[in-house]
Amino acid sequence: MKKIIMLFLVCSMFLLTSCGKDDKLTVGSVIFEGTNEWFVEAIAGMKDAAKKQDAELILSDSRYDVNVERDLIQEQIKNKAEAIVICPLTVGESGLALKEASDLGIPVVTWNTVVNPPPTVQVVVDNARLGAATGEYLGEYIKKNNIKKLTALCIINTEFSIGVERCDGFMKSVQPLVNEKKMEVAFSVKGHLYEET
Repeated sequence: MKKIIMLFLVCSMFLLTSCGKDDKLTVGSVIFEGTNEWFVEAIAGMKDAAKKQDAELILSDSRYDVNVERDLIQEQIKNKAEAIVICPLTVGESGLALKEASDLGIPVVTWNTVVNPPPTVQVVVDNARLGAATGEYLGEYIKKNNIKKLTALCIINTEFSIGVERCDGFMKSVQPLVNEKKMEVAFSVKGHLYEET
């Protein structure tokens, strides 16, 4: 993951042709959860890429709040970020907030989530496929360990499109286990933050 995030950041840096060789590039970054293990790794990758490119990286965290995200994007624009690398919260609201940066000629690279209107570069995974892969792994684990029946608690996310897509992919992939009575989903809990679950 760290290498992939480095690639995103380097990609945004190469988009900038107006920056002279002696200028230090300023890249703004907005993520939505800076303490999550996955994002900690992503941040490390961004820091590594910025260091290798001798760029200034301005990190910010929206903490799952689309209004905070919008304000952070505005702040990046105001502070003259020459590129914005963001893991956006939503397709629509995040896209509209990023449109202003794009309209001003600031290259925008989104990762993990698509936005509308599309930015300069979008780097995404197939979220449904990612969720399905998790379910397939669970099926293999059940078979390998000869588990007769698994009772599961599923933590689902209905707040963000990526969470919905991943949960849907997971649930579809485990449906055969449910049909074969090898798995029972006893509870489904909505939550995307550790405190909620």
